[in-house]
Amino acid sequence: LYPDAAVERRKVVLDKLVELEWIDQQIADDANAEPVVLNEREALTQAKFPHFVEEVKRRLLDDPQLGATATDRYNALFRGGLHIHTTIDPMMQESAELSMADVLGDQEPSGALVAIDPRTGHVLAMVGGRGFYDPENPVAQFNLATQGKRQAGSSFKPFVLAAALESGIGTDTVLRGGSTVTVETDSGPWTVSNFDGSVFPDLTVTEATVFSVNVAYAQLIDAVGPRAVERLAEAAGITTDLQPYHSLALGAQEVSVLDMASAYSTFASGGTHIEPVLVTRIDNSDGVNVWEANPAVTPVLDRVVADEVTATLSEVVKRGTGQQARIGRPIAGKTGTSDDHADAWFVGYTPELVAAVWVGFPEGRVAMEHPRTPFTITGGFWPANIWSRFASAALSGVPYGQLATDSADGNTTVEVDLSTGFLAGPLCPREHVARIQMPADLAPTVICPIHNPEGIIDFAGGLVPDVIGDHLSHAVEILTASEYQVAVVWSDGGPLAQGTIFGQSPHPGDSAQAGSVVRLTVAGPDPNAGVPSVLGYPEADALQRMAEAGLVIEVLHVAEADELDARRRSGMVWKQEPPAGSESDGVVTVWVNP
Repeated sequence: LYPDAAVERRKVVLDKLVELEWIDQQIADDANAEPVVLNEREALTQAKFPHFVEEVKRRLLDDPQLGATATDRYNALFRGGLHIHTTIDPMMQESAELSMADVLGDQEPSGALVAIDPRTGHVLAMVGGRGFYDPENPVAQFNLATQGKRQAGSSFKPFVLAAALESGIGTDTVLRGGSTVTVETDSGPWTVSNFDGSVFPDLTVTEATVFSVNVAYAQLIDAVGPRAVERLAEAAGITTDLQPYHSLALGAQEVSVLDMASAYSTFASGGTHIEPVLVTRIDNSDGVNVWEANPAVTPVLDRVVADEVTATLSEVVKRGTGQQARIGRPIAGKTGTSDDHADAWFVGYTPELVAAVWVGFPEGRVAMEHPRTPFTITGGFWPANIWSRFASAALSGVPYGQLATDSADGNTTVEVDLSTGFLAGPLCPREHVARIQMPADLAPTVICPIHNPEGIIDFAGGLVPDVIGDHLSHAVEILTASEYQVAVVWSDGGPLAQGTIFGQSPHPGDSAQAGSVVRLTVAGPDPNAGVPSVLGYPEADALQRMAEAGLVIEVLHVAEADELDARRRSGMVWKQEPPAGSESDGVVTVWVNP
């Protein structure tokens, strides 16, 4: 800290003041006699945006442009008097921190958020956890946004989707439904189940994405090959060492929050990836530029493919698992939840902003389930809520860019509160909200402050009503009045009357956010369904599915024509008559590979 130089400099200054007759000699002598004391300025030891600042330091200390050796770089960074120009947007950073705090509070689990401008690669906000300077928190200074690597869950599916589109598979391609599927891989059979055991009919690639259907995506990655997905994800911005396994389709490998924001920016920009930028330039103490950002710009996807991914992901937010991320203006995004509920994600974007949100326990692999959390956390809950809060503030007043889902004539679809003229927020009375197509430059960009004084606010939580034993019509009335959505699964209820509820999830009395889905198990065959699809089902599962539908099944053990397919799908249904969705006389014939 050079105390001798400080004493000498003090003497020079005091002598000059005496010479100018601003002080007399006695005052100067008294001041020179005082010992030099280090002025410990605590405020300077606590950076305003600590996780971002530490990430900048880490990157510069590894950058050979700043010095040939580690010592050279350290001296340049901490003793060189450098002026470092960063990309952080203080207003966005504050919005990110407030959004995390408002949803998660000061208790575990924690979370991370990274926001990027996809047009430049500039990192605008970074939350790497909470309480960076908390001495009681042993992991406070571990950056969950960059150093933390967590399973992406279904938020990784867009890379499978993009690889499929590149290979010529269309979004209208029909994939086999069901609740489970077994795929033959290089390492043996891989059996995949849907979240919560949900049973889906045969459905298109778009619908499989909207409702995050695992069995469909297992088939999709099998069709395009895991190596194609690995290569595309890495080109798009994922820097972790991915392995070309089928489980990539379900996000079983670990990624960082920064990487996910960076990779989704490839979709937002129309197929071009720009390397994340935290520092734009560095000047020395004389103001001379000594370092300038030169991010790699890589064409990854044809714009048609990138736009088709965006169009599909916009449906996820409009009517699928990402509905709680809606902010009134067009966005695209995807939810993700790891198998054990230890990691929950939402990654969403507009042409101007990409943000990735992760929620989980810092130590990792801890299930976010009751009693550790008020209810089971998925990407469609807290991460989507955090994203909507942050994005509504970050994009307030920002003119609309052309999202891939907008019409070619420049119009965009927005939700407007007709009583105020502002962009509709979640607290605006729904009878006043209209979806309107209008020119993008005329669309409102500010969330209605009359009904939403704090911007996007958490959907109110509550206790799920007990509807077990009720008839379906009454149960739906009760749940919708409590602001829950309802999903119905028909099943054999034994002696119960058709339409009687005999199961629900979340359970009665559990805490769940308004707008979330309550799944009801209802006695009886689905009155609105024809013959269910059992293509691809193991024989026993096919028998059970048909029995639940009140149908008799006739099994023919005959191999399909393709010998390779017959071996891969041994014991599975490959044909059925009558086909799915049609009417039946009560008997369905299925062909099963021996």
